[in-house]
Amino acid sequence: MTMGMSETRDADDPSNGPHSNPYAAPKARIQEYIDSNAPRLAGRAIRFAAAILNVFIAIAMGVTAIVLMQLVVRGFEPDAAQMLGGSETIILLGAFLPWLLWNTYLIHTRSQSVGKMIMKIKVVAQDGGPAGTARQLLLRVGVTQVLSGLVPFFPLIDNLMIFTPDKRTIHDRIAGTIVIQAPRARQHRKRQD
Repeated sequence: MTMGMSETRDADDPSNGPHSNPYAAPKARIQEYIDSNAPRLAGRAIRFAAAILNVFIAIAMGVTAIVLMQLVVRGFEPDAAQMLGGSETIILLGAFLPWLLWNTYLIHTRSQSVGKMIMKIKVVAQDGGPAGTARQLLLRVGVTQVLSGLVPFFPLIDNLMIFTPDKRTIHDRIAGTIVIQAPRARQHRKRQD
């Protein structure tokens, strides 16, 4: 049998030998289609850095509140300091209230916590659309906090899920969200006439 030019076979290809499987799948190179407009998932290290930043900022605010509380208490007479009693808790809550409000505002307006904003990542729904404030606060944060109180080591297990192929934690799965690299803001230059 003679072969035409379009039917030439590579003599070095072992699949062309007498023991080749005629029913085997073709060995064609397949190039994946990558949509350049599709959101890119945030990397594991970036997400970890954002979480660490959130913790450090919260700790810094708490330490600041404690230091201020000590300065205020020392300024009073000893009897006045004893009258403060349980106000340490109120002062600590007062220190975290601005942090809570700031994060809630950012989640509502930008789908980002402070750490995510710094690291230029954001939360979106699994289909790439807006995640919504209620979904983020109730499912991503609220359910996670409840589970953290009920299930030993839940925060560790939750965060280790970032090493799955789709880079989604348990709270991402509960809320139906993904974390993506935030699109860069387009800068519009004023046209000079």
